[in-house]
Amino acid sequence: MDAGNRVDQTWEELGYKIRPLKYKVFVRTEPLFMRSEGGVFLAPNATQLYGNRMAHQVLVRAIVVSAGPVARDWWKFEVGQRIVFKRLHFAWLKKMEDGTYFGYIDAAEILGEPVELDPDVEEWLLGGMSAEEKETALEYAM
Repeated sequence: MDAGNRVDQTWEELGYKIRPLKYKVFVRTEPLFMRSEGGVFLAPNATQLYGNRMAHQVLVRAIVVSAGPVARDWWKFEVGQRIVFKRLHFAWLKKMEDGTYFGYIDAAEILGEPVELDPDVEEWLLGGMSAEEKETALEYAM
């Protein structure tokens, strides 16, 4: 799903729009990875925003859904932009239907943009299986 649709979906789920003041940025997080880069599946509480991982070690990916005038003009954040921040600085307001979080963060606390991964790798990290893994799983299931 592209960022524009994600922004519209956020406002539909909330039922209202928010325009932040000054340097605040409202964001919707992206799903956290279900497994480590080594392939080990993470426990469900380790994949939640406030799981058992050390808060200062977790980078959260999100989409900007609304930016205040200072964040927009000075920091150059735009609606639909993907960002990365440390979860300690994030104030979440609502857990959305798909398990992601909606909340706000100061523009100065945003670290930058996430590294773009190959879509297949990203799907795999999110818990998806490749065609070969599905075939192997089906063989063992029979």
